[in-house]
Amino acid sequence: MSKSRVDWHGKPTQREIEKILGEALVEIGLRIEGETKKQLWPGHGKVTGTLQRSVHAASPDYNFARENIEPASNSPERGNNAGEVIPKLDGQRLKIAIGTGMEYAMRIHFLYKYLTIGLNKVRPQVLKVVQAHIDRRRG
Repeated sequence: MSKSRVDWHGKPTQREIEKILGEALVEIGLRIEGETKKQLWPGHGKVTGTLQRSVHAASPDYNFARENIEPASNSPERGNNAGEVIPKLDGQRLKIAIGTGMEYAMRIHFLYKYLTIGLNKVRPQVLKVVQAHIDRRRG
């Protein structure tokens, strides 16, 4: 009778999967950010552009509240100081955040649903993005 041996690479495999899915999640987050910004235009939630420039993807522990500034037509793009978007594992969920620190952002969201619409526009692309990241690893 022959003996079989299995080399289990559970932890390295799990880390590789987290890396692939994390990269896909960041791409998805950046797509949601872009689509969300497209939902704001003059007469539809955009006055000075500050809110639009403030929407960005970030690590889930990012403190958006520190970004609240007065609206102005020359305000800088927010999130430049956020650094790299680093997904965090929370139990079995990999997370990032997409948002804004503007105090008035939710009031505008209740009127125009810009965050929800941005998310919904990207949702049909999610599996293709994940598959593309998996395929890149295989290639």
